Amino acid sequence: MASGDFPGRPEFFPGAKPSQNGIAILQSLAMVARGAFTTGVPRLENLLPMGTLHHATVHHTGFPERFLTDDFAATATHLLEIQTLHCDPAGRNWAEIGYHYAVDRMGRIWQLRDLRFQGAHVKNHNAHNAGIVVLGNFDLQTPTTQQTTALTALLNFIRDAFHPITVATHRELADTPTSCPGTYLQMFIDQHFRASNKEFA
Repeated sequence: MASGDFPGRPEFFPGAKPSQNGIAILQSLAMVARGAFTTGVPRLENLLPMGTLHHATVHHTGFPERFLTDDFAATATHLLEIQTLHCDPAGRNWAEIGYHYAVDRMGRIWQLRDLRFQGAHVKNHNAHNAGIVVLGNFDLQTPTTQQTTALTALLNFIRDAFHPITVATHRELADTPTSCPGTYLQMFIDQHFRASNKEFA
């Protein structure tokens, strides 16, 4: 199956070559296009090409207070605030929001940075690596069932469509210590991830 020959908004996953099982997984996901939270234009001249995808890394937003918003519009506002933090010259001054996808509390998957370009989510480890952020501080709160279900499906789709893919968390790759993706989300990954190329349970 050629890239782009599958249903379900293939622009979310450029270069993907899913199996029929992967297509079924994709069709189960509630995908939200980048334009739903921002009209900002990335500084393309400062972005590096992703190349072949080999990895996916799980993060949390990790702000000091728990994130408890389920509302679509309020979630969009929150993502715009993150983009501003990442892109504003007074902030991190990145070319675009650092992650490729976000998973909100209702299990919606938001498209953030175009997957054709490297992210800014694990310093020195962004090449060939999709960044997925789960909204919340999971040192202070547990992910919702909708979040873990959607995260599992998203990771399973990526593993199917870009095989072979390794999945890690930020703390497992970081050159300096971090608690990301938080105790409770790390616990979920540890409990449900199966080694090698097996899927999440």
